[in-house]
Formats: sequence, C-alpha cells, structure tokens
Amino acid sequence: MRSLLIPGPHTTNERHTNASPWSALERLLSVTAALTSRMSVMGALLFALGATVMAPVPAHAAAKILGTIFEDVNYGGGASRNFFTSGGALVVDARIEVFNATTGVFVKAAGMNLPGDYQVSGLTAGRYIVRVVVGSVTSVRTGYTPGLNFAVPTFRTEVVNGVTNDIMDEVGGHYPSLPDAPQAGSNDVLDPNTYQFLAGPVGYAQTATIVDVPNANATVTGVDFGFNFSTITNTNDGGIGSLAQAITNANALTNTGLAQDGLTAGLEHLIWMIPNGTDAPGLRASEDAFVAGVASISPTLALPPITESLVIDAQTQPGWTENPIVQIDGTNAGFAANGLEVLAPNCTIKGLILGGFDAAGITVSDLDCTIAGNWIGLDATGANALMNHGDGVQAWSDGLILGGATAAERNVISGNGGDGVRIEFTASGGTVQGNWIGPDATGTTASGNGSWKPSPAMAST
Repeated sequence: MRSLLIPGPHTTNERHTNASPWSALERLLSVTAALTSRMSVMGALLFALGATVMAPVPAHAAAKILGTIFEDVNYGGGASRNFFTSGGALVVDARIEVFNATTGVFVKAAGMNLPGDYQVSGLTAGRYIVRVVVGSVTSVRTGYTPGLNFAVPTFRTEVVNGVTNDIMDEVGGHYPSLPDAPQAGSNDVLDPNTYQFLAGPVGYAQTATIVDVPNANATVTGVDFGFNFSTITNTNDGGIGSLAQAITNANALTNTGLAQDGLTAGLEHLIWMIPNGTDAPGLRASEDAFVAGVASISPTLALPPITESLVIDAQTQPGWTENPIVQIDGTNAGFAANGLEVLAPNCTIKGLILGGFDAAGITVSDLDCTIAGNWIGLDATGANALMNHGDGVQAWSDGLILGGATAAERNVISGNGGDGVRIEFTASGGTVQGNWIGPDATGTTASGNGSWKPSPAMAST
C-alpha cells in the first residue's frame, strides 16, 4: 500500500456579542490566569508524585493513521510480502498502539474496525511509533485458540516524509530472540531508539514502525503489518518464534486450503528463518543466533508431540549447504523426554542434529513418515557423541522411510545409549536406505550405539 495524505476539513466557529471588547478581554485574562495557576499547582503535585504530565491534545486534532493487519497464511520463507503480493487474509482482531517518536510516551491505542482494518484518529502533526501487540493477533485458520497460538511478525510498512517503505527483511521483528511486550497503556514509555519498554510492560515493541503525520488534518494510509503462524525465528526453548511454539501452532491450526509458497499444498511446513548474521532474503546481518555455524535449541521441557501432519525440514534454513546446522540439544529437557515424537501420518523430520535426550532421539507412531538427513546421537561437530539415552530412532508403524539415496538424505545414527534403529510391531515394515549407523559423520571413526556396535564406516543398505 502506498501512503496518501488527505487534508481534512478545518473550520472555525465564531460568536459575536455586543459586550465591550475591553471587558471581555479582562474576563479572558482573569480566567486564563486562574487556569494557569491551577494547572501549575496540579502539574507540580503530579510531578512530585512521579506521574507523567502530558500536554492535552488540541480539540481540533483530526489526523488519522490507517492500515491493514493481515496473516500471510502461505508465506514460504525468504523476504516477507505485503498484503497484495501475499494474497493475505485479513486478521479479525489485534491491538494497535501509538507512541510519541521523540519521547517514547504512550499516546493512544485502537482496535480493529473491520477485519484487517484499523484506524487511529485524533492525532496532531508529528512523528509517531506505531506497533501491533504480537500476542493479540488472531489467525484466520480454524483451530486458533487465544493464549495458545501466537504469530510471528513478518512484514510492516513505515511512512517517513510522505514516502511509504515496505520492510521485508525483519522477519521475526526487530529482535527475534527477545520477547514482544504485552499491551501498554497511559504513562508507559518505550525507548524510541531500541523499542524496549522503559516503563510499563516488560519487553520490546517488535513491530514498531515510524509514521510521519504532516499536519493535524492529514490522513496517513497504508501502515500495514503482516504475520505468520508457521515460522521459526529464534533458538528459544518456547514463546513466539520458537520451534516449540511453531509445533503447537501446527497441531492446532488446520491445513485446509493451505498452499505455502513453493511447498506441497495441504501439508504444513515449518518455515525456518533463524537469523544467521547475513542479509539473506527476509533477514539482516545485524542479527545472528548461530554459534560456530550452528543454531542450537536447548528445550527445558519435552517438545510438544506432533499430532497433525507436518514437515520439519531444517535444510530450508538459510545458510544450509550440506551438514545439519540446527541442533536440538535435549540435555535439559527432563526425565523420559524424546527428541521429536511423531503421532501423525505423512510427517517428515529432516536436517536436524538431535541428541542429549533422556529417551529416544525420534519416535514414530503413525504411517508413511520420513526421517532423512539428520545426525541422531552426535553433536554439532559430527565427531563426538551427544547421546540419546534410549534408541536413536524408534518406529512402531508401517511405511517409514529412513534415509535415502543421496548424501543429503543420509541419516547418521550413532552414539545412542540404546539401538541405533528399532522398527517393531509393523505389518510391512519400512525402507531403510543409505544411512550410517555406528560411525561418526565422516564415516571413518566408530561412535557405536549401545545395543549394536558396528565396525567403523559401516552403513545400512
């Protein structure tokens, strides 16, 4: 959307009387002096009590900021998209907040007028910070539950000196690993440079965008915000943008009509967009969650079981070339925790490092699932064990595909306390191809599993 500055009406109503102009002037001066004295005393008292004293908004202030809040349901990764490009769906409910861009002081809040549309009115000329409270954004997909499902900010617009800019390289917000603050209110203040709240709610205004209002009668349109419920933008063990939250969303939100860009329609894929210190599409070099080339997720609780068909393919994470670069370290996940527990059919787990769990690395209990391209039981170097205390992979259902014909599909399953692979209680079994079970990631040094210790470089067929 492009910004349109529309001058609004500005009228002055005058009333004439036959009173002496001097007597009228004297009365006006007297009233003004009295009001000034009272406001001075009141301001001093409020200041002494630690309150924020704000100038009243002029009665003639009529400027407005308008925009659209949308869900880019079918975002498939990379640079984010505006409402028209994405064909996005209009969000039904969200909270919009406006702050003074110089002082950071809260000005006012607004809700949705109609699905997707918001309006903040009664503003004066100046520069403002506008934010959408991320936790207030609803999903158009069936199954959405407030307080359970949370979106990731993908897109916003800013309007500076009358020019609208699409911001498409801040997927996850200004600081994807830090919390978005809950709603703010009167006397709350954020830092206009960092967008961290200094008074009021704890956290950051992740969607904060700059909007210039040129005069007290202007209408600034096209201040838009986009969100997505399938995207992973940090290595946190929970919360907005985490792997755990993305799985929780996928379990709840139905796949009906889903057609993520470039991906299989009707089957949800988690979208990996963890900042890696580069300006890859959708990201910016100032944010980096990787250490020594690896993004490590360390859950403090077991990850949610996967209860709806889902693709978790970390080979789509920007920066992946050959070896896995996303690690899930279950050292602190707790007693009897599995790495990933698959309870739905047609799921894919690909491109991960899974180790350190008290139970198995991956368990599969439904039909026709694929496990490929993972290191299970090794650390991020591929040389040392990061032992899952149970089996590397357990499968209890038919149709499993474990591995594949290419190096990118090969699983390395080594260093686990139980079996490398256990497939039981199936009628037709599955396909196990091209994996290395027992060696390190180079295939040259033994790193055997507990129940079966093959010779170095032994591979399954």
